[in-house]
Amino acid sequence: MQHLQNNQAILPVKTPELAAFLYNTFDTPPGEPIKLSRSHFAGQFITGVRSYSNTPKKQHIPDGWTSVVVEFPSDENSTADRKFCYFKNEFIICIHDVIKSSFDLFFHVYFYDTSDLNNFEWEQMGMTKVSKLFLVESFIVGLGLVDMDSAHETIKKREYRKELAEWNKKRQRFLKKDYRFRRRIYEKRRETLLNILNERFKK
Repeated sequence: MQHLQNNQAILPVKTPELAAFLYNTFDTPPGEPIKLSRSHFAGQFITGVRSYSNTPKKQHIPDGWTSVVVEFPSDENSTADRKFCYFKNEFIICIHDVIKSSFDLFFHVYFYDTSDLNNFEWEQMGMTKVSKLFLVESFIVGLGLVDMDSAHETIKKREYRKELAEWNKKRQRFLKKDYRFRRRIYEKRRETLLNILNERFKK
């Protein structure tokens, strides 16, 4: 059994894409424990549904899923410092649904909410505006997705799925309320775009 600290647990994640999204969302290098934060609603939910045990428990991992180590936010009022954290089976699907919904929102903002890029320093970079291909590249690079063909296929399916219009309505209602969520994505997107452009200029 993997040795974990008391404020850590193994979290089952359905796809590498969603695992990469979690690492990116919580600014954690891949392979290290993901430091959850309550400033993000996925972090709030995952932290809220953890369970405690007096002895270490083997975490159930559904077939085909991967696992990542998550580290919970510190809590001065916690009485569980000497207990072990894990996730009950009935909460694993719920956690997946929250992570996937969060990823869907991230995807929507990244590709469709691009008004903040209108004042981007494109001319200084020898470009007039951001292209769709460049956005796709920055999305893949930003999340550290290794399988490029699979990532392109995922993006294509998400852009053209039949239920996208209905999802957009739901997302817009949420995004109007949560400007902080969008601002984090704006900042990550701009940082990734600049990094890619700067690397190209070095060459």
